[in-house]
Amino acid sequence: MFKDILAVLTEDRGAAAAVALAIAGRFGAHVSAVAPSPDPELTAAALAELEYGAFLVGEPEREERARRRLESFAARAMAAGIAVETVAPDREDAQVPRLHQLARAFDFVVMERPEGRRAPAAGGEIGAMLIHSGRPVLAAPNIRDEPFAFDGVALAWDASASAARAMAEAMPALRRAKAVEVVTVRDAKATRGGPGGAEIVRHLARHGVAASFTELPGGADAGGLLLSHAADRGVNLVVAGAYGHTRLAEAVFGGFTRTLLESSSVPLFLSH
Repeated sequence: MFKDILAVLTEDRGAAAAVALAIAGRFGAHVSAVAPSPDPELTAAALAELEYGAFLVGEPEREERARRRLESFAARAMAAGIAVETVAPDREDAQVPRLHQLARAFDFVVMERPEGRRAPAAGGEIGAMLIHSGRPVLAAPNIRDEPFAFDGVALAWDASASAARAMAEAMPALRRAKAVEVVTVRDAKATRGGPGGAEIVRHLARHGVAASFTELPGGADAGGLLLSHAADRGVNLVVAGAYGHTRLAEAVFGGFTRTLLESSSVPLFLSH
């Protein structure tokens, strides 16, 4: 059961807060919230585009905005009866890379998927958390009008170690879902040398999860095929392994994971 969640509140549209509160309410979980100051991607942008001295001048204002985000989140959580604590943004635990270390003491981390000009950075920000924390990330899409739900789940299966890890770490969500579908996109790599969808359905059944299996015809854009299928089925959570290279400080994701991060309109439960 999910009992301990870390929510990373950056200066986006509030999706991480909304998803963290929704899943905490559903599972009776405790939420710890941290508002990095400065925002990890803002730091990168400042170093790349601004004079560092000018960046430092705005730091007190950014810290104040971070505090306000934490206060707002704590008020919403308490109003909903959710146990919450916050990590002050001026503490070293709220900074990167300390944030990756802090995350290791939680079931998973909720982060917002950046949009617009920050969208290409999604792989770096979320990928760095996946690789360096060792914990799964629930990547929240841009905020929507309807509330977030987690009762229809698609499990992306390709028999890889990352997919197996994602399935195991998402098991509490799979058990509570009303409908679970194991989905394989057929290609040369799918299920080679590993268990197929029918075996995963059997495994889930032994955990009390009644799942179905669908194999989609292969194509150049496996991530797009999965997301299109999920939309047709009314899925509101996608569970998948994330694939990236660790030779850089941040993850460089392959096409499948990059498509999910750039295009998904539902939360993604990712494990590396």
